[in-house]
Amino acid sequence: DWKKILIWCGLTLLGLLVLATIAISLAIAVLSIGLPDVKDLDKLAIAQSTTIYDREGNVLYTKHGGENREYVTFDQISTPLINATVAIEDDKFWTHPGFDPMGIARAVLGQLTHSNSGGGSTITQQYVKNAFLSPEKTYTRKLKELILAIRLEQEFDKQKILELYLNKIPYGNNAYGIEKAAQIYFGTHAKDLTITQAAVLASLPQAPSYYNPYGQHRYSELTRTLDSAEIAARNIHSESNLKDNEFDRGLIGKNTMLDEEHSIYIQGRTDLVLKAMEKEGYITSAEKEESLKELRTIEFNKYQETIKAPHFVFYILSQLEDKYGKEIVEQGGLKVYTTLDPKLQEAATQAVEEVGATNTENYNVKNSALVSLDPKTGEILAMVGSKDYFSQDIDGAVNIVTQYRQPGSSFKPIVYAQAFYNRYAPASVIFDVKTRFGDDWPNNYDGKFLGPISIRRALGQSRNIPAIKTFFLAGEQGPIIELAQRMGLHFLDPDREYGSSLALGTAETRPLDMATAFGVFASGGILHEPVGIIKVENSAGDLLEENKPDEGKEVLDPQIAYLINNILSDKSVGLGENLVISGQVTAAKTGTSNIRKDDKPRPWDLWTIGYTPGIVTAVWSGNNSSKDGYPAQNASGYSNSAPIWKKFMTAALGNNPSQDFSAPEGITTKSVSRLTGKLPGPNTPPNQIVEEVFASFSVPTEIDDSISQIPLDTRNMKLANEYCPPKFVKDINFLTLKAIAPINTWQEGVNAWLAENTDSFLSATGPDGPSTDIVFGNPPSQESELCTKNNADDAPQITISSPANGTMVQIGSNITVNIDIIAANTLEKVEFYLDSQFKFSSTQEPYTGIIRLPKLEKDGTKHTITAKVTDIFGYTAEESINIKALINPPPGPEIVPPSSPPTDELPATDPAKEATI
Repeated sequence: DWKKILIWCGLTLLGLLVLATIAISLAIAVLSIGLPDVKDLDKLAIAQSTTIYDREGNVLYTKHGGENREYVTFDQISTPLINATVAIEDDKFWTHPGFDPMGIARAVLGQLTHSNSGGGSTITQQYVKNAFLSPEKTYTRKLKELILAIRLEQEFDKQKILELYLNKIPYGNNAYGIEKAAQIYFGTHAKDLTITQAAVLASLPQAPSYYNPYGQHRYSELTRTLDSAEIAARNIHSESNLKDNEFDRGLIGKNTMLDEEHSIYIQGRTDLVLKAMEKEGYITSAEKEESLKELRTIEFNKYQETIKAPHFVFYILSQLEDKYGKEIVEQGGLKVYTTLDPKLQEAATQAVEEVGATNTENYNVKNSALVSLDPKTGEILAMVGSKDYFSQDIDGAVNIVTQYRQPGSSFKPIVYAQAFYNRYAPASVIFDVKTRFGDDWPNNYDGKFLGPISIRRALGQSRNIPAIKTFFLAGEQGPIIELAQRMGLHFLDPDREYGSSLALGTAETRPLDMATAFGVFASGGILHEPVGIIKVENSAGDLLEENKPDEGKEVLDPQIAYLINNILSDKSVGLGENLVISGQVTAAKTGTSNIRKDDKPRPWDLWTIGYTPGIVTAVWSGNNSSKDGYPAQNASGYSNSAPIWKKFMTAALGNNPSQDFSAPEGITTKSVSRLTGKLPGPNTPPNQIVEEVFASFSVPTEIDDSISQIPLDTRNMKLANEYCPPKFVKDINFLTLKAIAPINTWQEGVNAWLAENTDSFLSATGPDGPSTDIVFGNPPSQESELCTKNNADDAPQITISSPANGTMVQIGSNITVNIDIIAANTLEKVEFYLDSQFKFSSTQEPYTGIIRLPKLEKDGTKHTITAKVTDIFGYTAEESINIKALINPPPGPEIVPPSSPPTDELPATDPAKEATI
């Protein structure tokens, strides 16, 4: 019955509880084996130094041989610091038994859902982990942590546990414990810490390297630039309107300008601490506001450690903290062997410092950064994040190499690379002309328009208008961003509408990512993600990780990579000597982004990225300081970053043999028309035929049809036909140029430019300079009305009636030439020639001509007289006779026999008599 069922269920449940209790007890017993005694505080593990090495084994940075700490008791620690720590780290500290069930549940849920649901560790657990356990991330270690936390809570009161914790945890910059942190950062003692100072120090333990007050995250910052249109469209007015990847939360909150009219406050870690303190009732709202005000002007003690390549070191430390946890990085005795090349790092530092000094003096460019990679492995060879890490005037601790900046024109090669997938080529002709894109009329950096130019020249000369057109040829934003992301530019947001300005580099990216992307070009399409660590060992010498070079991943067609390399290494279209290294084949691209100040565009981010098959280097210059963030003067990527790049690359390449970019299978060379990029046609001028490289899938098959040879009637420049008099027929070369895409505004721009620049352009298209046989525009479509069959059939006829053929005349005499004409059309004129030289013209009947013979010529000189008639339609007829000039001609006519004439007789078309006039 039901009573028995209830009894059996109860017994079963009790049995299960007993078994669970036994299982848990056994698990605790097993896990407790080897666990330290929480009472034995004097025998806690001693923290060991973590050392960072370069690739040759030289020390870059070492923590203290022991822990840099001074122990203080609970009553020697200020109440604000205690309250701040509890509020932000463990708000239930005073009531829980050593662990927080809800916190653990949130952490487990976060693991299951791969979300950031917050950690589950209490202050007690954090202390146990720091003091007794390795920070390996395993479930077994977590269970041991719980066991020890409960034991610690049973053995000590809350104040003692908090005292132990605050004296144990690392606060960064080798400060262990709150007393040493108070001394290092504020020059005071833990007992004297104010609310504001307490908020700062309570913020540090979560990520000491990241929130380092002397580092790049001292203040919260935007990671990308927002223009006015986007601010309005998204109604951005507070931090809550920003996406997580659009800002970095720093130690201290900061009011940041979105543009010249809008600002936004981004909270810092200290804001969160103060809010938590207010929520828990430790401070009032007024105290919170006063503390926030103090944070804006807070000063830290000057502090400078012995450290080489500091930006690189903290870049590595941040990675280690993310992977192993801050405790093991601070105290675990790691040996970290990095990829940094000491010689290249020294050359990079020197180049940034020396050229940077000139940039500051001449261009008001106060800072620069450089990162160099091996494109075959992704290994970071050199990293200088700012000109001077320890300079607060330029926010030198900020590692610009990992900051998001607008790359300007240095982004263009990626746009052109995507267009090459659509069968465009370096020879493809894009018109660099004033063009309307929607309501915008963008300009080039020099304010000039060069007309029809190849993609080779457009990219090499960094022309903006062709780049914007290429944005559309490439398929617009979607495929360009997809390619950029494949090449290592991870920050680009496919959901953000960049528009065609994306082609001009308005989407922010990091110098490190740009170096990675250009490394894809250098390696023939293979991506190697940047690597800074070769291997990591623990204090016992066990290998924790090792990064061995791999084959990488092909993310770009090798042929397209070669086309970009071929263009960017072509000195004939390059910008100048700042990008040329003697004896070396290098490819390079500059970039300059602008901001508007005083209603004018001002240079802001100045880039140069260049490479060989063996090394790729990105250089940034500009003003990043929150205090001195004003524009440079007359600056550019070419003027300010290229000299740094050249100085470094010259040192890096040294006397090594030059490496060329080898052509992959499929690359071919073809002769093409410079006018269209197509195969030469029969009318293509010889000086417009060039050799160009093509990918196998973009070899041209069309014939250049830009020049067509058309016979015209020169009297009215209409089409000539078979009835036109040959005299008025001339072959004219018509040049018809079309925009690369059938877009009306593009063709309008082409036509407008050619209309203004026809003469200068045509002077360059003739085979030997200016050509009068080339006319811009479409050929006429109408035939000449002057040339008809009737007019041709009615062409005039003419005969010379006197003198007769073969007449002998007196030297120096005047000859009257009489003619007979048969003509249906109105006559225009009759012309008379002596030996092909024009002598006389008549426009009225009877059209008689007068010809004077030379007075001083030899006796017996022979002449030809020609009479030529022309009607109003241009049709002509002519007749010629022969005469002989004598000193004493015979008195009567002399008949010339028609057969076997004397050898000195004048030729005649018909037998004729010689007569004397």
